[in-house]
Amino acid sequence: RIRACNAEGDAHGCILMHGRGLAAIAALLLACLVAASGRAEPPPSVILISLDGTRPADLEGADLPVFAALRRRGAWASRMTPVFPSNTFPNHVTLVTGVVPDVHGIVNNGFRDPERGEFDKEADPSWLLAEPLWSIAEQHGIVSASYFWVGSEGPWRSRRGPRFWMPFDEAITEQKKVAQILAWLGGPEPRPRLVTAWFRGADAAAHRSGLETPAVRNALRAQD
Repeated sequence: RIRACNAEGDAHGCILMHGRGLAAIAALLLACLVAASGRAEPPPSVILISLDGTRPADLEGADLPVFAALRRRGAWASRMTPVFPSNTFPNHVTLVTGVVPDVHGIVNNGFRDPERGEFDKEADPSWLLAEPLWSIAEQHGIVSASYFWVGSEGPWRSRRGPRFWMPFDEAITEQKKVAQILAWLGGPEPRPRLVTAWFRGADAAAHRSGLETPAVRNALRAQD
């Protein structure tokens, strides 16, 4: 397990369980999943969780025991280099396509496309110009699931997408996300081998109150 985080304050945040380099992440995840499919024992599942707007320093301290346990059991990177711009949507799409924003097409959280018009934090996969990991996994017979990740709401132009997904709803808590992810993993076959999920992290609290504030700590404590 590898945890890599962005040290640039309000960039796309902390990523749990991913490999080295944004451009390589999709290929690395797929290679792990395909390699595991040939084993005799039940194949493992990869769970990729994003903590939005969260710095490595935000996760230090004894009051975050689950995050601390993940760090002890895996590997820790003190920083990561985001793509430009260092906002949530372009970076999340890079993580599941392996290419930079001017290739995958989501160049910011919001922008104006000369043909389609306004893009404003859309999860519609038809905006993606590069094939996402869920489509590639499905092509190889690997079932995936997604809970609030950019471009995950339905199949890509390949007509392949995450087998299980949820429409974005700001009211949904991280506790409900965890419960659903566990239900997917513990439910009847087909069991997802890849799960991606977006958590609020420190993003909203830091925007309102600033970095290193009680509000940020409280937000992360609740998600821990």
